[in-house]
Amino acid sequence: MFLNCFIPAIKGHPKKAEKSEEYMALRFHASARALNAKLLRGSKSQLADVQSQQSATLDGSISALVEKSRTDLESSRLYGAERTEQGNDVPAASLAPLLKSKLPADHALAQVYGAKKLTLLEAQAVVKQLPDEPFIYRLAKVEAMEKAGDKTARSKAFTGNMATGIGLIFFGALAILVGSFVSWILILNARVSGRLQPLGFPLGTLSLADTDRLATRAAQILGLFLLLSVVSQLITHGGGPGEVFGGVTTLLALVLLAKVPVNGKVISLRRAGMSLDNFGRHLGYGVAAFLIEFPICIGLAFFGVAVFSFLPAPSHPANEMLKDADSLLKMLPVLLFGTITAPLWEEFVFRGMIFPALSRVTGKIIFSGILTGFIFAMVHPQGPALWLSLATVGAVGCGLTYYTRSLVPSIVMHMLHNGITLTAAVLMLQKV
Repeated sequence: MFLNCFIPAIKGHPKKAEKSEEYMALRFHASARALNAKLLRGSKSQLADVQSQQSATLDGSISALVEKSRTDLESSRLYGAERTEQGNDVPAASLAPLLKSKLPADHALAQVYGAKKLTLLEAQAVVKQLPDEPFIYRLAKVEAMEKAGDKTARSKAFTGNMATGIGLIFFGALAILVGSFVSWILILNARVSGRLQPLGFPLGTLSLADTDRLATRAAQILGLFLLLSVVSQLITHGGGPGEVFGGVTTLLALVLLAKVPVNGKVISLRRAGMSLDNFGRHLGYGVAAFLIEFPICIGLAFFGVAVFSFLPAPSHPANEMLKDADSLLKMLPVLLFGTITAPLWEEFVFRGMIFPALSRVTGKIIFSGILTGFIFAMVHPQGPALWLSLATVGAVGCGLTYYTRSLVPSIVMHMLHNGITLTAAVLMLQKV
């Protein structure tokens, strides 16, 4: 685990490439093979068929890497690993970049990829030259021992947990799609029958002076959040403790500010829409809205990434923290902040303050909801590629607030959205 700390920072080292889609596919393939070896160990023919089908999933990546593998070091590593996973020979031309590499571990990779078989002593010697991390080297250790005839090497090295996690994501996605279909029917039926009518804003009819108050309070909370984030990082030196401190202090500040008048008028949490009145009904609306918006949001995320493919891949500090955390206990602060703290204060600011203020100034509810959604999206760190996707979350939250006269449904939707997204990230980060 810690050998990675001692690997020299030489140009071409594979650590940064580990986050690419190709590497994720390779990690999943290795994890799935380990899982199937455990589940189907009593049926050799069935196991062979399943592994053959799994190996076929690498064909597209292998075809794309054929030319690059002859000149590019990273492509050579990946191409060699995928060909070896399929049980195929690796052409000598694709091994050339590995042999020219300054890393001794790459020379060991070339030996593993280039050999049809290895003796046990040869495999053990190669394994000693390979570190445990990055993953490409750990996989080569397994492949070396397998070429020496060790059929248990993969199950010893890999748990198959990543394959299990991706399987859970797949079935969860199917459940959400079914729920989305049902929710659309229920919502449309309620709308057509007249049972679903807009009730207005939690704060009621606003004056222009009220819009100034809402804008001032929103700016105060956003400013405090930024300040507390910086202070928490300085005090706790970042990481999980910083998330806990920042989250707790932000919620406390939200409660305290709700008791302090702004321009001579108090805007309490209850008055802004944070009330447990009709909680069951509002909970149902929040769940239904999540099931409707989540598939749309994911689709728009893929669309945005494709359109802005020339920009760096979207990233969020929470994902990096989850990747660095090596236990559920260390992940917990990030999960709690994302699923509880962030939805509470963000809904209060954007749906409780900014949306009604913009609606009063512009006189246009739908336009203000869409604009609020994009403002909400742009304050997030993921970048333009996910603005359209995140704006959908914000706009649906505005619609929920206006139709139910409560922030509770949008808070529920937001919590579910963040919770499911973070849970999927954790499952994707399971050990191979």
